[in-house]
Amino acid sequence: MGQTGLPAKKWLVPLLVILIIILVIETTLLVVILVQSYAGGSATFPGLVIRNVQPNCQTLVPTTESTTATNRTVLFQCPGSGQSSYALTTSTWPPYQFSWEPTHFYPIFGAIPTFTLPRGYLSLSLIYVGCPPTTNTFSAPLKSGEEIAIGGETYLYDYCAVIDNSVINIGSFTIDWSAGTRPIIEPAPFTLTASPTTETVPFGGTANFTFTVTSLGGWAGNVSVVLYGGYDLGLSYQWNYSSVILRPGGSNVTTFRQPTCNGNRTYCTPVGSHTITVAAYTGCRVGGSVYSQGECLDSYKRVYLNLTINVA
Repeated sequence: MGQTGLPAKKWLVPLLVILIIILVIETTLLVVILVQSYAGGSATFPGLVIRNVQPNCQTLVPTTESTTATNRTVLFQCPGSGQSSYALTTSTWPPYQFSWEPTHFYPIFGAIPTFTLPRGYLSLSLIYVGCPPTTNTFSAPLKSGEEIAIGGETYLYDYCAVIDNSVINIGSFTIDWSAGTRPIIEPAPFTLTASPTTETVPFGGTANFTFTVTSLGGWAGNVSVVLYGGYDLGLSYQWNYSSVILRPGGSNVTTFRQPTCNGNRTYCTPVGSHTITVAAYTGCRVGGSVYSQGECLDSYKRVYLNLTINVA
């Protein structure tokens, strides 16, 4: 037994080593295949093909939100609560080609959904909150093969569908998301100036500023001007908003009053120098892509000015 057993043990060791090597190679290949499929292929409902749009679950749960005589509105979410219940989330990690407008805190990128809706579906929308959506909530009607902008101030999404009441059982659907065109951000087609840029007011006083917006290159359109006060003055956050219309080659003026005390004067900005900011921006770039709620995939950069209020 000792003589026959010893040679058997000598062969067993290299055999085990070979088997382990084969197993490691197969596992590595499997991992590579899975990663490539996840990054570039289609997944099951709700679907994914670009890395910066991620489903939170494989199967969505339908909930009827409202019903009329002819149709019903159905919300599709993941099971669970909180952020995990949203159907889709977006990522702002580099090196994805994001737009850094309307602000660099809320990048926007293009995405193209591809899908076929089952019988009875009248429409399908991507929403942030509210199904059916209202004028105060984000909503992007989806059409297969048509690009929309995703991101901005919203990074959590659900699906909202309108379904004909003639359909008793709701059919499932699959959406494959692919990368859209890279956002185009152009310089603002207008200039912004302020007079004065530094205002000295007595303690408890109000600063007054005049802003002039001037068209460049014959551009015409609507420009929003926002003056941010608030925290820089030690007040609860507040801002003043105005909108001006520019004709080709023309200018327009708006004025703002910036108090240094809150409404009931229980707090006033202390003596010293304080910086506030004014921003001017317009709608989507002419000829660019737009989606619901006025958000832009292609846009113009904002113009910012820093103003100083000296409280004496």
